[in-house]
Amino acid sequence: MWEKRIQNWGDNEEKEDKSNNDEDDQDRRTPPPLVISVGQVVPHEVLGMANFNKNLFMGVRGVEAINLSHFIGAIHGIEKLMGRGRNPLRSIASKRNLQDEFDLWYILTVMGTDDETGEIIMRGLLRVNFNLLDCAPRRVVVYLNEEYCSMWLGNKSIHKTRMAINDRGGSDHARTIC
Repeated sequence: MWEKRIQNWGDNEEKEDKSNNDEDDQDRRTPPPLVISVGQVVPHEVLGMANFNKNLFMGVRGVEAINLSHFIGAIHGIEKLMGRGRNPLRSIASKRNLQDEFDLWYILTVMGTDDETGEIIMRGLLRVNFNLLDCAPRRVVVYLNEEYCSMWLGNKSIHKTRMAINDRGGSDHARTIC
């Protein structure tokens, strides 16, 4: 991986116009930071799918990116985001918006490349990460072990189950958090 990175960076350097500015020459000799995103692609309540560029935007960009993404997600609606690979937040967190800043590499499960477009897509995600039901339950009870007893994780249990619940159903999340 490292040899390919240096080789690709060197090829790009030769293609660039040389400048008399020493600072520009120094910038050309320094490759962008290497970032490796590793993990399983799973449903996510804000970016639709966790991992891929979600790790970079939320993990590297910090609390401002987290807060902004949750705000946009709330406005757009979790039901339109959860488990979907194409959505407004996913467009913002696209590789195009990061590729000039970082040398990006991915090691992800259930991912592939679309044969026609070359775009990175999720393959087999429903089979691996979802339990599809024949009908929507009227009530869902979530139990969290004491070690997971926090408001943050309690909210995640709501995000992860609310789309499965019948529109006229309910949930006992609040009573089972702690």
